[in-house]
Amino acid sequence: MRRRLLRFLERAVTPRDYFHTPHPAELAWDDPLRSYHYDLRRKADYGGRFLGPLPLSVYAGTEYLNPVHVSQFGLGHLQLYLDGGDESHLDTARAVADALIDAGTEEAGGIVWRYPIPHRGAVSWLSAMAQGQAASLLLRTGSLVGSARHLEAARAALVPFERDIESGGVRAYLRGAVWFEEYAVHPPAYTLNGFIVALLGLYDAYRLAPDGASRYRRMFEDGTATLKARLAAFDAAGWSRYDLAYKAVGPARFRNLASPFYHRFHLELLQVMHGLTGEPTFLTYHEAWGRALDEGWVLARGVAEKVAYRALSRAEVRVPAPADGGTAGSADQRST
Repeated sequence: MRRRLLRFLERAVTPRDYFHTPHPAELAWDDPLRSYHYDLRRKADYGGRFLGPLPLSVYAGTEYLNPVHVSQFGLGHLQLYLDGGDESHLDTARAVADALIDAGTEEAGGIVWRYPIPHRGAVSWLSAMAQGQAASLLLRTGSLVGSARHLEAARAALVPFERDIESGGVRAYLRGAVWFEEYAVHPPAYTLNGFIVALLGLYDAYRLAPDGASRYRRMFEDGTATLKARLAAFDAAGWSRYDLAYKAVGPARFRNLASPFYHRFHLELLQVMHGLTGEPTFLTYHEAWGRALDEGWVLARGVAEKVAYRALSRAEVRVPAPADGGTAGSADQRST
């Protein structure tokens, strides 16, 4: 009975579809060419529409190229190739990488993939997660097939990591510590999963880029230090927060907690980060947040607050000031 109740609660906030398939951590910590950091194999089987080799996403009835979806589709095919040596999967990944480069836009010495859908009142916004995961795909295909074009495009994809959001980049700061924002809209909401995936792109560049390794290593290490120092801001009494945004109704605050799907994703990403860095803080939170899945009341409380947050569709989304990071008593920045 308890398990059925928990499954019901999960389904209340997490659809069962292609975009919400589990992706456990991969254990090839030391070799980026053995696999990707987490399992994307099921993403290689997409039943939707394509534009050439690129899968199309749909938002509010509009088809568009989602660079995260495209990169994960390509990385899933790469994982299948590395599993069994089937060249057709490598051919697909290479075609996806080529078309992804062609679909990008050159800006300020880099290449970007902007989102044409609205987010908190903004359109044509960048994503550190998208830029970083595209770099991961391009670095792997470039290394495996010997494509200088792919490797150069990967470098160009990471150029926005060196510019602030207000200057057309994806970089922000949380209590003075560098942050790479998944939804690069000012003011940032500090999205946890997208930040970590962006760090994985920097790690891949440090390991695979033919030049600039020391720069990418420094950026990865700076971001890792931020993650270590700021994880406490994402802890909601044993459950994780999707980001630091919240909505207010009178004196009541409803935080944007992670759905069970994203809570599990946070656990997998922390396992990956612990494997890459050996940092015990990541293992501590992995274990603490993992226990929440066995404690029905913690999961139920997390789902209830998530449902309340979503239900307040007309309420302002508020995010902490960069010096705050979610602590009480500091000024907020509002975004409609």
